[in-house]
Formats: sequence, C-alpha cells, structure tokens
Amino acid sequence: MRCIRCEKDAEGISNVPHGGALGETLKAKICSLCWEEWNKESVKIINEHRLNLSELAARSFLSTQMKIFLKLAPSAPISVTLS
Repeated sequence: MRCIRCEKDAEGISNVPHGGALGETLKAKICSLCWEEWNKESVKIINEHRLNLSELAARSFLSTQMKIFLKLAPSAPISVTLS
C-alpha cells in the first residue's frame, strides 16, 4: 500500500486500534512505520498537554492531532482549552 503520510510503498497497519470508518481509513492509508511514529508522538502530546483521556474533550483533541499528524486532516494550530 502507499502511505499518505510518508508517500512510500510500505506494509500497512496489522492491528488497527480504531473501529468503524476511521479504522478502515487507517488500515488502507497509513503504513506501520508512520503508525509507530504516531504512537510515540501521542505519548508526548498526552504528557505535554496533560490530557486526561477519561474526558471526551481530551480524547477528541488527541484524535484531531492524530488526523493532522497522519495527514488525514488539514493542519491547524494546536490550541487546548480543557478543564
């Protein structure tokens, strides 16, 4: 498959942790190497922004950042307003 993030032909993700349409998109368009990079980046984002993933706003923010990182959505400036 051709990864939309790194634009290389590579092996896709074998175990997609998301269901539904997002999971299918990840499986079809993102390589395993870029997915590993996202996993590392997500830890940084969670820690830097002190996200509490039990909160819907935090999960939504992280999901948006994932889509931007993996080029599934246009880039936008990071802005956090969590309680």
